Amino acid sequence: MPLIPIERPDDPRLQPFRDLQHRGRNGEIAATDQLFVVEGKFLTERLIRSDHELHSIVIETGRELDALKDVPDSVPVFQIPSKAIRELVGFDFHRGVLASGIRKPFHSIDELHLPDSDSSEVRLLLAAIGISDKENLGSMLRTAAALGVNEIILGPGTVDPYSRRVMRVSMGTALVHRFYELSEPEGSLQSLIGRGFRVVASTLDSDAASIQTWRPDDRPVVLMVGNEANGLPDRWQQSASDRVRIPMKQSTDSLNVAVAAAILMHTCTQSSRKHKSKSIE
Repeated sequence: MPLIPIERPDDPRLQPFRDLQHRGRNGEIAATDQLFVVEGKFLTERLIRSDHELHSIVIETGRELDALKDVPDSVPVFQIPSKAIRELVGFDFHRGVLASGIRKPFHSIDELHLPDSDSSEVRLLLAAIGISDKENLGSMLRTAAALGVNEIILGPGTVDPYSRRVMRVSMGTALVHRFYELSEPEGSLQSLIGRGFRVVASTLDSDAASIQTWRPDDRPVVLMVGNEANGLPDRWQQSASDRVRIPMKQSTDSLNVAVAAAILMHTCTQSSRKHKSKSIE
């Protein structure tokens, strides 16, 4: 892979990496920009080996990256001095390499279909509704990937899963998820329920079922978690099939949403596996 030396940070070929610190500060989903950027050796290698299309790579002069041998010749790899990288991105940058890729469009939930009736696989989807903190979404995506939850539904007000911070916190697992976009609850959730999905809303309400006693059935589960400060709005909860809560001691009234999502996803997947095993016996 031939390197293209560049000395000046104002070179127009470096536009995807310019002033990253101030780009997309609100972080909400806005897929008008087709490109996204990842930072550092690990995430760059993960992007190179993913099924996302590469756009370009910037590497600091003197740095090496074994994965460059896997980069197609059609993808430019720019080599620039350390000082020029700092001026380019707008902050002190010490990771040595950045890469830009072409984001995949979000799918419509109308594209969600039930698995084959004889499938032994547990199917759990995570719906992130109004998740406004990038670290929380990144943590949720990393946990979801670890538990085999690969389908993610993004509701209104949720930050962009392709943002640099989400990519960094998720350790690039955002590259392996399939994202669906959900704009409004009533019709969309009822459509999912009508097609055979079980939509489960997480809540702090004491009258909701404890996740410890909640029992799955043969339906795939859509687990909804809500905004860090306010949780799921009532209208989302009312559109769900079930409402569940995590039982907590009186000294604790709530959990961080990423922690709560991890507990709920783990419990749902374990309960569903037990149910599947009994169904097969």
